[in-house]
Amino acid sequence: MADNLVSQPPLTAAIVDANGMPSKAWAIWFRDLYRRTSYKGGNAIDDNKNEIDEELLAITATLEETIVQVNVNIEGIAINADNISINALAIQVNADNLAVHEALESAHGSNGVIVGFDDLADEETQGLVKRMAALADAIASTVEVVQADASAAPATYSQAHSQELVDLSNTNKAAINTLVTDFNNAVTVLNNLIARSKTSGQMTT
Repeated sequence: MADNLVSQPPLTAAIVDANGMPSKAWAIWFRDLYRRTSYKGGNAIDDNKNEIDEELLAITATLEETIVQVNVNIEGIAINADNISINALAIQVNADNLAVHEALESAHGSNGVIVGFDDLADEETQGLVKRMAALADAIASTVEVVQADASAAPATYSQAHSQELVDLSNTNKAAINTLVTDFNNAVTVLNNLIARSKTSGQMTT
């Protein structure tokens, strides 16, 4: 009577494969069920028992291999998680170091407020200035009155004495005019100095 019973279904095997077709183990079981219950020409369940057992063994082996690979993946994920934590700590350390560096007032040979390439000086904050263009030196005045001093005034009119005064007055006039020219030249140099100081950023416009 036992030979006429339908074998136990392969419950550990998938019913369909990845293509949507019946798996081999279930296909054999359904075929044997048909032969046992409906096919009049014979009984194939007992004949195919070994084939079903081999299929189940193959499925079991594949499942065990998959379990091993899952365990390997779990270990890899744990290692990645540790590395991520290490990287996060390193990033935080770098951020802290950067904050400390930005707060420094003495570093790389700089004292006080550290300025960068574009941090120009202003009326309230020290900073960088551009190099001023070269400017020619102002010319020293060489004016010298060499005319002799006028003599003491005589008691009566003297044409010679009057001429002395005229000559001294004319000499002084010429010297004064030269001094004015020299002064204006000095003013020009001073104005150029101011203009170039503004251009270089050393003076506000």
